[in-house]
Amino acid sequence: MKPHHIVFLLFVLLFFSCEENNNAMHHPTRKYSNKQKATRKTQTKASVIINPQKTIAHPVFITPEPPEPLPPYDPYDPVPYPIDPPGYIPEPAPINQLSTPKTIRDSLVLFPAVLASFDKNTDAIYKYFDNKIAGTMEWKYLQEIGAEGKIFLRLLIDSRGQAREVTFLRFTSTELEILKPLLTKAALQMPHWTPAKNEQGEAVVCEVVHALRIGIQ
Repeated sequence: MKPHHIVFLLFVLLFFSCEENNNAMHHPTRKYSNKQKATRKTQTKASVIINPQKTIAHPVFITPEPPEPLPPYDPYDPVPYPIDPPGYIPEPAPINQLSTPKTIRDSLVLFPAVLASFDKNTDAIYKYFDNKIAGTMEWKYLQEIGAEGKIFLRLLIDSRGQAREVTFLRFTSTELEILKPLLTKAALQMPHWTPAKNEQGEAVVCEVVHALRIGIQ
């Protein structure tokens, strides 16, 4: 081979070598190693996941339908909204019966048309109690200490005229309370009164109040 042929071949090889270098400089991203490709793929996936505009779904709110209204409430029905079986016949309401008085005070008439009376006048009541307590030990004791005053008592007279209860309302002197047992026994043993009467003339239960004068003679 002639010398000028060798120079020509070297020139051609040098020319192609320069072309490859120029291509590598103008296109640096075309050649990647396997590690670089994996890194770029991971970065691409991460960028897709992080982007909120593409991955976050907005919730959808559904308004529920309103419930059906309940039937009107009946205040006279003890069981709300009952369902009676077929052929059911309700029991009739019980008839209210007048209750009989349990005690004598249940029949008490506060303001009868005619009050109960003892004997002919009020003085007969005072005379009766004086005879029951005079001469007793309690009476003698009151005479010794010089005690005197009034005792207010209330008598419950039934429809037959009998004294059933005695209630002491007031003692003007505490020393007179010693007579309470004697007066209670005497009142419950009184002869029958003329009972009180209502507007129809029927005998009724009533109460009478009296003030007994206790004095030293």
